[in-house]
Formats: sequence, structure tokens, C-alpha cells
Amino acid sequence: MNQRLRLNPDKDGQVVLASAPRRADGQPRFVMPLLAAMVEKDAGISYMVRHEVFHDGFERVTRDIIDAHLQPDDVFVDIGAHWGIITLSALTRHPGRIAGIAIEPHPLNVQQLMRAIAANRLAEQVEIVPAAAGSGFGTAPLSFNSTMGHSLLQESGRHVAGASRLRVPVVSLDELLAERRDLDGRRLVVKIDVEGFEPEVLQGARRAFEAGRVGLLVWERGHDYRRPERRAAVDRAVDWLAGLGFRHFALPYAEWGGPLLPLSGDVFLGNVFSFAAGVDKRDAYPQSFARRPPFNATFRLDRSPQGLATATEHYMKARSSDGPRWADPEAMPAGADERAAAAASMIAPGSSVLDLGCGVMALRGRLPDGCRYVPADLIARGEDTILVDLNQGQFPPGQFDVVALLDVIDFLHEPQALLARCRKAANTLILSCHPHAGGHSDSRRQRGYFSDLSERELEAALKQAGWRIDMRGTAGDGLMLRCVAT
Repeated sequence: MNQRLRLNPDKDGQVVLASAPRRADGQPRFVMPLLAAMVEKDAGISYMVRHEVFHDGFERVTRDIIDAHLQPDDVFVDIGAHWGIITLSALTRHPGRIAGIAIEPHPLNVQQLMRAIAANRLAEQVEIVPAAAGSGFGTAPLSFNSTMGHSLLQESGRHVAGASRLRVPVVSLDELLAERRDLDGRRLVVKIDVEGFEPEVLQGARRAFEAGRVGLLVWERGHDYRRPERRAAVDRAVDWLAGLGFRHFALPYAEWGGPLLPLSGDVFLGNVFSFAAGVDKRDAYPQSFARRPPFNATFRLDRSPQGLATATEHYMKARSSDGPRWADPEAMPAGADERAAAAASMIAPGSSVLDLGCGVMALRGRLPDGCRYVPADLIARGEDTILVDLNQGQFPPGQFDVVALLDVIDFLHEPQALLARCRKAANTLILSCHPHAGGHSDSRRQRGYFSDLSERELEAALKQAGWRIDMRGTAGDGLMLRCVAT
């Protein structure tokens, strides 16, 4: 993020931002006219432009997920549309086939949104609603700290001293849709980004959701979720949607591609993707490794022993993986080089090696001559990483001589199932782990462990999966085993 942003405004101070995603002919999917002065003075706009220019696009993975599930003739509803980058992305997914409703309360943002729609000749496809969305009609004060940070939650303390105070109209999505009979019967894909006001917006859209019109909902769980009263409101909305058959997922890290993980009750911040019954997510949503943005410490969670223990309990209840932990470079467990050296000593030259849960990929540099290395992980560690969530039963395709499973078993909800799947993929398994030594499991939760297999239980699970232990050793404070197929 240290690259210098060089703008070349015209005589009126205008800049045209080309979208990072391209059409088949190499041209940008859309363009966005901007005032250079706004890019320089508004933190939210600067962030958006930098991601579009230097990386693979602002909220690129969210846009890709919407792309993957938008169908011709869908209606895309963008609540909190800002300057329209998500709206423009959706409308250009199936050119001429997507109808749009863009809801945005701030007058200056509405002006910019209209310019962006006009610049892309999309006015016939989208209707702009200059209002806030909520549970019903009325007006409400809008507080804000940048063009992206405004909210109807006055108590959030976002209002900037000296900024204009606004009272804006509030409408409900249900009433808007009731006026648009021409859209009846068309499926909705809905995005909500309203700085903590999401539960109220959903209250005003109950009829649409309960009628089964919404195929995909993308909404933000932001900083307000860390406040108990707002957390309770969001959790009630999640439970209501779940009762309608929606399944909720989040990326391991908000700004990187990967598998979508079942949403847990931890304090993860970022977009949530709620799929209606009958709408299936993909196993993974990959992203260019070279162009992805760097890790943003804003998304770092509490990883003190007690904080990790609390998060682990949430992940165990949701049967999910701790994506935020594995994305954070400072949260990776120590000892990777020692484990890799011990594992490599058990591998024959020329072997094909699948490194499941490859982490920092320490094993790659330790392998004997002639080995073919295939990394797989929840998080992309390089352009060649195969993205899988082992806790959802995902597994890379192909056959290998060796599967390496280094300090992974303890982080699985069903380790026995993975051991059996490894047996189908290879004739040799090398694993390291920390078997449960007995007593209370608190210390294991403080290390983020889901599994509590004892050494004896691990040996029984290996035998049942078709493995025989032929070499035993240690790596640091952990157990190292080499197993061969029986």
C-alpha cells in the first residue's frame, strides 16, 4: 500500500478510474468518473481507488462471488450503494440482463452515483433511490466520517465535527418493491452495507425474504458487532434468516479469496454471504495471489490464550475453521522449519508430495531432489496453492506418493474422516500432532485445537483408515509419525 498513486486529472480536475476486472476483449468492465481532489482528501475513496489500481479491485472477492451467482434477469439491490462500484460490477455481469436498484442516502454520493451510471450508459438498467433503507418510512439523522462511513446509528460516534448534519428519508425495501410490479417474480440478489444498521434494513425486507425471492444476501458484520446491543440485534437477524433456510458463510480473511467458511459467533469483521436454500456456494473463490492486498491489521482478532480459547469454542459450535488466525502472518505457530526437516527426512527422492495445510510452506525447501511439491491450504500461500477447507471435507484432486499433514490434525473437527481420505490419495502419510495427554481440555482450546484425540485414539483412527505406523519420532513438543498403507 506504499505505492504512490499518480492521478492525471483533466482541466476540470476529473479522473476516470477503469475497473480492475476486464471484459473478454481486454477492456474494463466499467469506468468510474472521480474528482481528483476527493481521492486525495477522502480516506474511503483513496482506499477504494488504490485497491482498484494497485490490486485486483476494491472488494474484488465480494464482486467475484456476486458474479458467480448472479443469473440473467436477476434484480441486484445495492443498499448503501455509495458511488456505485458494486452496482456497476453487478450490472455488467450479464450486460443488459440485470435490473438494478441502488439505494444511497447521502446527497453528494447520490450525485456521484448518477455520474457513474451515466458514464457507463446504464441508466435504463438501474433505478437510484436517494434515501436510507430501514424498517419503514420516515426520516432519520445521518452521521458520517467519510463518504463511506455514514450511518443511521447516531450513538456510533461517527459524526465529524464541522461536517454538515443531515436528516434523510428512510424507506423499506418491501415498500419499494411493492411499487415496482414490473419486477415481480424476478429473483433478487441483495447487498447491504449500512455501517451497523443491517438488522433494521432486514426488518424492512421481511416480505421479500419470506416470499423466497432472495437468492443471495451479502451483508457486512462491522465494528458495531462488537457492541453487545448491536451484536444481539445482528444475531437475531441471522437466526431469522437461518429459519428461512439461509446458510451463512464468510471468507477466511475479508480481503482475500478462498473457501467460504460457515459463519461462527466469533467477532470476525467483514462481509457475510447468506445463501438461500437451493443456492449452492462454490468450494472456493480464488484470487490473483500476486495482486491481492497485503494483510490489514485492522482485521486482526484477539489471540491471547483466553481470546483464542473463546474463539475456538465458537468455531467448534459452528463446525468452522479459524480463517482469521491462519490469514494473520503473526499468528502462525512456531516450529514449522523443525517439523519440515523431520518430515523431509522420511520422504524418498522423486516423490510427489501433497502438503495439506501447508502454512508457510517450509516443507517445500526441505524436500529431497526430484520431488514434486503440491501445496494446499485454507489461505493462498502462493499462486500454486490449492484452496481447500478440510473441515468441510474438501480435498485436492489427484494421486500422490506422500501426503504430509504437519500440525493439522489438532485443528480438525473430524480427523478420522481426513485420515481415510488421505488413504485414497496416497500410500504414505507423514503427520505431526499434539495428542491429548488427558485432563481438562482448556489448554488445548487456548492453542486453538478442536480435536482431543489421545495418542492411543490416534493410533486406532489410523488403523481404521487403513494406515500402519512404520516410523515414530518427535518434532519440537509434538509427535511425528510416518504411516504406510496396509
